[in-house]
Amino acid sequence: MKILKAAEIRPTAVIAAVIFLIIWSFLTFEDFAGHRALKGLLSRKLVRINALAGPESFHDSNGNGAIYVLGGAQESLEGRYRTAAALYRAGAAKKMLIYSREGITAYNPGAQRPLTNDEWSIMRLTGLGVRRDDIELIQVKKFLLGTYSEAKDVSRLASERHYNFLILVSSQYHTMRVWVIFSKFMDRNIGLHVYAAHADGGLKGLMKEYIKLAVYRCLAII
Repeated sequence: MKILKAAEIRPTAVIAAVIFLIIWSFLTFEDFAGHRALKGLLSRKLVRINALAGPESFHDSNGNGAIYVLGGAQESLEGRYRTAAALYRAGAAKKMLIYSREGITAYNPGAQRPLTNDEWSIMRLTGLGVRRDDIELIQVKKFLLGTYSEAKDVSRLASERHYNFLILVSSQYHTMRVWVIFSKFMDRNIGLHVYAAHADGGLKGLMKEYIKLAVYRCLAII
């Protein structure tokens, strides 16, 4: 095996390695110069909350609408379900719509088998005070971009059911993207509200989300 001598290592390779190390450090370490400033800037660009003013402005018991929790990984759904259940208990809506997910989750000792993802979702929501009869699983046609598919299918469902309002719940840094694409498909006569579940977003994750937002903004004007 040939061992390269220092003189044989090209300067461009060294420069590339140094640049890579600087970028990696910038994205990874909060104390790196400029990291927090960029993270704060991206956070402001990615968050869009269009909440109701408070419990006093929640739709009355005759209001025809629902809460929809956008799909995601189990870890992110924990926070979204807590936020959605709190809105439900406060009287924001009587119906809870959730994205139906294929597959199974971890082994459940009570059931003595792994739960399906949908069973797990229902268990979590009922444990948070949502009545089982008020939970509805929504089947969404799969597309390359998941949130796009949800916006298209759920907006159509809201129109077919003549909803007056729809409350969307997603992770904090997804809310602007959610607002942009649901606004494209939602009937203008349906009040659209967005609530955020707390999520810790690292700089790399925020940059990835910002790129997604740019893509969704383009899709929204097509």
